[in-house]
Amino acid sequence: MTWRSIQLGKRLASDLGEGPSAATRMKQRERLIQSVELGLGEPQRGSMRRAVGTAFAFAVATIVLVVCGIRWSHTQRAVHATWNGATVYGPSVIEAATNRPQSLEFSEGSQVLLEPDTRVSLAPMSVHNTDLTLDDGHILANIRKHTGITWTFVAGPYRIRVVGTRFTIDWDCDRRQLRVAVREGRVKVSGGDLPNDGLVLDAGTTLERGAATDHAKPSAETEVMAPAELSATLPSPPGARTKDLVVPAHASGSEVAGPTWSTLANQGKYPEALALAETLGFDTLINEVSENDLLLLANAARYSGDTPRAHQAQLKLRERFAGRRSAALAAFYLARSGLDIEHRPDIAIHWFETFLTESPRGDLAALARAHLMSLWLNKGQREKARRIALDYLTYHPDGAQAAQARSLVQSVQ
Repeated sequence: MTWRSIQLGKRLASDLGEGPSAATRMKQRERLIQSVELGLGEPQRGSMRRAVGTAFAFAVATIVLVVCGIRWSHTQRAVHATWNGATVYGPSVIEAATNRPQSLEFSEGSQVLLEPDTRVSLAPMSVHNTDLTLDDGHILANIRKHTGITWTFVAGPYRIRVVGTRFTIDWDCDRRQLRVAVREGRVKVSGGDLPNDGLVLDAGTTLERGAATDHAKPSAETEVMAPAELSATLPSPPGARTKDLVVPAHASGSEVAGPTWSTLANQGKYPEALALAETLGFDTLINEVSENDLLLLANAARYSGDTPRAHQAQLKLRERFAGRRSAALAAFYLARSGLDIEHRPDIAIHWFETFLTESPRGDLAALARAHLMSLWLNKGQREKARRIALDYLTYHPDGAQAAQARSLVQSVQ
């Protein structure tokens, strides 16, 4: 084997990178090198220059075809996963053992570690997107960078978008509590009661959201949080377990004359934000501020426990911005208020149905339908509950309440 053919083999091995197996690449290189050596040996006829030129032209063309073909087939192949030694290609529900963590491995190099008793649902995987729903439990995700694949993790009404990073997600489906902690890279969390633009979390940042309860207090975990996390996590609103809100990336905090009510609200200082809004004239503000700011003001009132002001801002959202996503969100919050605070089922049913009319596929639609099923059943309206159950199975066939919906549909038939 000549020096040139050895160098060509090394260059070809480097250029091929990931692709077929090592054995397959070796056979390809051997065949290509043999072809080149035939051209580089002593020619029996014709000139040396013509033989060498022809051999190298053939070699270059072959390398281009082989490398491009391999890379095309590699990049166009949909991602698949491996779980307990079995290959997973399509929609699947995966549940870790009760006594040990287990790893879900992906073909492009990413890994998701499931803690004991954790359950996740995989959506159909494609060349460019991989979606995973954390139904309940704790995962540690190590997502490989620069693969061209966009990952979306769903936990209840929240969506976590990521390209390449390491982070953890905790989701308690019973308490509706979320915790996202970023170790490396950056993620964007949206949905639920977060701002329309979502929140960007950098390394060392923790976001916690939790269902408000009358007697809940911040957990001990929040009190002993590491300094890097503590600096990025802001105080909880009254009545919430850990309702911390990380400052959005667009909040510059550059106000020289002191913070505005919107800056305070973006920082999670809801009572202070609401108090400042009152001094400026709450009734005037709700008629003048932008759509996003009006939603922010409604949330500040809601998190502060001022239900009348929250209702006033939410109804104003529906009046001023009818047909917009914020108006649909206002309907959802009015329904939750009727359910959890006012304890008026008829009010909750009205607003949940209004929300679903305006946002049948929204992030909170599954939760709204689950509440409606229960509300109609509690009123003895099984046929109406069955209608909602059918809608639930149509829009959320793999949702957390899918089994209950199927059981309800079968029992009423």
